[in-house]
Amino acid sequence: MTRLKLLILIATCFLVQIGVDQALKDNLLGKLEWTALLDPVAHLALALMVVIPLAMRCKTPRWPVLVALFLALAIDLDHFIAAGSFSIHDAISLPHRPIAHSFAVALGVASLCGIIFRSANAAALAALALISHISRDGSGGGSTPMFWPSDFEWKIPWSWHLGFWLLFSLTNALRCRAA
Repeated sequence: MTRLKLLILIATCFLVQIGVDQALKDNLLGKLEWTALLDPVAHLALALMVVIPLAMRCKTPRWPVLVALFLALAIDLDHFIAAGSFSIHDAISLPHRPIAHSFAVALGVASLCGIIFRSANAAALAALALISHISRDGSGGGSTPMFWPSDFEWKIPWSWHLGFWLLFSLTNALRCRAA
């Protein structure tokens, strides 16, 4: 992927997040359960924006990249487990996000990925995909147990969240040797 294509990917993913956030704010689809289905699109766009430039910079093989992207979406399965239901309404109606939305769990899962792939790069990509997901949730509505097992809560300002990940992505994109 050329550097120009990488920068276009980052810009596209950034705009997708802004668009989804606006759609969620406006309840674009008219029913909260339907509009909430847009959130995984934003999580995937964020994970792509964060993971791909770093993976290219570090020349990481495809499987760890795909696993990291999968994890950025799979983390939300804990909503259904906590709700005890496959109902989207029940999953989005929890009083707070489940503990899988914590840095401790993210780092544990990332360590496991590092062990499985025998690669620090795989662990870093998994950690970043999960932490970016937690960051996005921590900058939106609802309670996110980022610092579990502590009950300390810190809400990340939305602009800080987006600005940090954009800067992170652009830095990696500009530092990688694009093919």
